[in-house]
Amino acid sequence: MSNMISVIVTIYNREKYLDECLSSLKNQTYKNFEVLMIDDGSIDNSINIAKRYADEDNRFKLIQSTHIGFPAAKNLGLSKVSGDYIIFLDSDDSAYPQWLEFLNEAAEESGADISTCYYDEYIDDKAKKAQEPDSEFYKTHIVCWAEYDYLKMNLIYNKKCSSYLWNKLVRKNLYDGIVFQDQIALSDISEIYKIVDKANKVIQVQAPLVHYRRHMESIGMESIKSGLDYYKFRADVLEQSAKFIWEHYPQTRFAAQLMLQYELGRIKKIVGDKNYAKEIDREFFHKVFLTSTKKRIFRD
Repeated sequence: MSNMISVIVTIYNREKYLDECLSSLKNQTYKNFEVLMIDDGSIDNSINIAKRYADEDNRFKLIQSTHIGFPAAKNLGLSKVSGDYIIFLDSDDSAYPQWLEFLNEAAEESGADISTCYYDEYIDDKAKKAQEPDSEFYKTHIVCWAEYDYLKMNLIYNKKCSSYLWNKLVRKNLYDGIVFQDQIALSDISEIYKIVDKANKVIQVQAPLVHYRRHMESIGMESIKSGLDYYKFRADVLEQSAKFIWEHYPQTRFAAQLMLQYELGRIKKIVGDKNYAKEIDREFFHKVFLTSTKKRIFRD
């Protein structure tokens, strides 16, 4: 019997994109799945769109909540799953029809605890029509990392996979004890290294199977408005993950160091204000990264 997959979609005021997201799930070539639509207190038409899918397809289950925030909504979704594997999909993104099929097949064939894929990225508008990979493409674009346990942490720093949850099909028990933190844009990165660490085998489909949309209302863009406290918190989360990786996966240290440097550059670019950027440098990068972490990177 094929694996049952639980797809968790957290929703908050995404009427503009939600139909495209849910339609991409309904059209999956893999059929043994449930979609847990966690409505986080939406005040637009999102709830009616979700209800329509729940009424038309019994695999779609609507769970309504007051506005508790995306991390808490993810935790609510995890408490309701019944699948053998779990994957998330943001309500403003969409998936290729073979998303679940290819990820599940990779997991079944290898016995992997996590099956991953690449993604494509676009701005604002509807996903461009791309050539959809077929089964022959799948067979020639897969690589198993099971023989190299230390390389699994590169999933977090590999630009084509990154720390996202929507391109990682994860065996259910790996989420035991995982609680997403209550900072809006950091819930994935604060927990993903803990999940990956539990995996005995990780396999990767080297093809984009998810459409990742960026827009001004997205979670990441909203977090820009949070000010310096947000970036300090982000630095703290990154430092926690880096410390864990340096202690348990020393072969990945260089990738971690590069990512930390990249994050600083990204933050400064987003902030834009030179004085603000200097404040970021002074307040946490030099203090946290270049002092406490430099000793860890080079002490061996």
